[in-house]
Amino acid sequence: MNSTERNLWHNQRITLGDDIDLSGTKPFKASFNGKIFTFTRQQGWKKFYETIVKELYKINPNLLAENAASQIEFFISDEPVCWGYWAFGNAGNPNCEKVAENYKDDWWTEIAENIFLYTKNRTARKIENLRQLFDMYKLNYSALTIVLY
Repeated sequence: MNSTERNLWHNQRITLGDDIDLSGTKPFKASFNGKIFTFTRQQGWKKFYETIVKELYKINPNLLAENAASQIEFFISDEPVCWGYWAFGNAGNPNCEKVAENYKDDWWTEIAENIFLYTKNRTARKIENLRQLFDMYKLNYSALTIVLY
C-alpha cells in the first residue's frame, strides 16, 4: 500500500476480515466486545494487539491459557521463551532464561498470569495471529472493527 492508498483508509472503518495490507498504518480506534478502544500513534499495532488479546482472555480465560501452555504458533506462551536461542540450536543454554527475562517487556507482554504474547512481529503477523485466535474462539472477524489514523 503506498502513501496515497494509506490516506484513502484514513478514518475509515475496516474489520479484521478485510484483506488489506496494514503495514505502515496506525490504528486509531477499535471496537470489540461492546467496547471502544483508542490508541495513540506511538502505541500503534503493538498496543492494539495486546488490547484485543486481553479482551479475548476476558471472554474465555481457559481457552487462552490452554493454548499458552502448548505455545501455539510461537506467539502465545506460558512463559517468555528464549526462542532466538532455541531457533539457532541453543536450547538449554544457561543464558537463555536471562535473555528471555530481559526481553519480557520488549518482546513479550504478560496478558494474564502465566500467559505471554509475543509482540516483536510485523503488523501483518499480528493481524494473522488475531485471525487465528478469532477462529479458535469461533468469533466472526467482523466482530472487530478498526479505524485507522
